[in-house]
Order: sequence, then structure tokens, then C-alpha cells
Amino acid sequence: MGAVEIDNNTEDYIKRYIMKIMKNFIVIMKPYYKQFSLNNNEIEFLLFLAHSPHNTAKELSRCKGWSKSLVSKMTDNLIKQHYISSRQSETDRRVIYLDLQPKGLEVIKKVDKTRMNVRNEIFKGIKKEDVNVIISVLENIYENSKGIIEKGVNN
Repeated sequence: MGAVEIDNNTEDYIKRYIMKIMKNFIVIMKPYYKQFSLNNNEIEFLLFLAHSPHNTAKELSRCKGWSKSLVSKMTDNLIKQHYISSRQSETDRRVIYLDLQPKGLEVIKKVDKTRMNVRNEIFKGIKKEDVNVIISVLENIYENSKGIIEKGVNN
């Protein structure tokens, strides 16, 4: 099967709907997040620590695409509020590990449950096979775009 040629309108449509879906999810979850006195990025920070094998500020910044200064500011804030703690690597003093504290784990437990309920509503009536097709297409788009970056756009 050959590659599909995508015109500007189709590209814009795809990007617009991906952004709309992401925005809707934030709008849906925002009132729920307020009960913890945390913003969306801070919740995403905690979720990253809970569900990722990476637990350093550097990895958080790299994986989420957040600036080092934003990660540093959120780290300080979450430590002050006792959601996380930090500890220095025993082998490399430059590496700081971030760990969820009981207060952060409590938030994750509640947020995970709510996010599962929201996901169930969002994907209601959509077949698992269709979700798998969407995932496959998005992975292909990602890999293709990553390949362009690695090769250089003008090559």
C-alpha cells in the first residue's frame, strides 16, 4: 500500500482535531484538578512520575517537551506542597531523582480513577479495533516525522 498524499486542508484538519481533543480533555479535568490546588501541568508532572520509569527533572523535561525552568519551578512548588521529594544520585551529583510522596500518591490514585472514567466516556461506542487503527496511524506519523528530523528537512 502506497503513501497517501495529504493536502494542506487535511493536514490542518488533523492537527486542529488533535488539539481540540487535547483541549477538551484539559477543560473536562480542570475543575477536578482544582480540588488539589494544582494546575494541569503539575498533575501531568505527578502522573509522569507515577507512570514512567524515568524520575529525573531532565527526563521529565525531555519527555514532556517542557523547558528546564518550568520543570524547576514546578519541582520547587510540588516539593513545598509535599507532593514530591528530591534526592541526589549517589553516583552522579548532577542527577536529582524525584519521588512521589504519600500526598502525591493520594492525588494520583484519585486522578487515575477520574481519568479512567473520562476515557471510558470519551471512547464510548468506539470499537477497540478502531482505537488500534488510530494508534497505529499516529505511531506511523510520529515515526515519519522523527525520521525527517533525523535526516534534516531539506535533505
